[in-house]
Amino acid sequence: MKILMVHKFYYIEGGAERYVFNVSDLLRQKGHTVIPFAMQDERNFPSEYSRYFADRFGPDQLFMTRNPLKRIQIARRVIYNREAQRKLDQLIKETRPDIAHVHSVYHHLSPSVLSTLKEHNLPVMMTLHDYKIICPNYILMDGSRRVCEACRGKSFWKATAKKCFRDSYAASALVSLEAYATKFNKSYSSHVDLFMSPSRFLGDRVAAYGYQPVRVQPYTLDLTEYQPGYQPENYFLFMGRLTHEKGLHFLIDAARQIRNTELYIVGTGPLANELRERISREKLDHVKMIGYKSGTE
Repeated sequence: MKILMVHKFYYIEGGAERYVFNVSDLLRQKGHTVIPFAMQDERNFPSEYSRYFADRFGPDQLFMTRNPLKRIQIARRVIYNREAQRKLDQLIKETRPDIAHVHSVYHHLSPSVLSTLKEHNLPVMMTLHDYKIICPNYILMDGSRRVCEACRGKSFWKATAKKCFRDSYAASALVSLEAYATKFNKSYSSHVDLFMSPSRFLGDRVAAYGYQPVRVQPYTLDLTEYQPGYQPENYFLFMGRLTHEKGLHFLIDAARQIRNTELYIVGTGPLANELRERISREKLDHVKMIGYKSGTE
């Protein structure tokens, strides 16, 4: 079977990309052909299909210019990326896949690619890596970092009022507008045949707002790459992207109470500087920020 694997990044940025590459490897081992579609980027892994990848693009470009016309053009592309549609159309015509497995496309490739998949009558399965299709801020948290479901899958203006996205009215207004556009165009409800969720909770929340059918499929992990260690060691380890919703401040709260055991924090992310400052300010010398590691490091 030929499987079109659609995701915005073709390099390891976080857990979503790790899953995309893991499942792609697993499918190839089972004898399937995996055809990736992503954005151009100097960090990309090699691919024979890279000439079809869309130009590198992201919503951050909106804040790199003060030209009103360019800002409008960038905002339109965040919501509906015609260049990504055109490149995807070329790839499909060239490779003739049997099915599409879609991951994170919003902001970069944009949900517009879903309609292109359906124009070619492809069955579309979408793995959910966050709450984006019901929450403009991805994580069911507002701008004050409180758990929030105020939008309820439809009242997306509330994300702007609460400055949910990047603590910015402008950025929040853009993702609110994007959410209204995808809702109006039925980008997900009409163009996705099956939603796959890595957790039951995520699947239940998405289904509650009308996105069905949903099937729970936990992330894959190749256990042959790991060797268990049975000797006790005097440390705790966190591995993952450094973001607020991962509960890292709660972890450091706990570390304050257990000063005779080291805590290693492995990973990078937007919370990194804030965590370093807190560790230094509170003189938590037993908490070590290790940074990004991969493979056998």
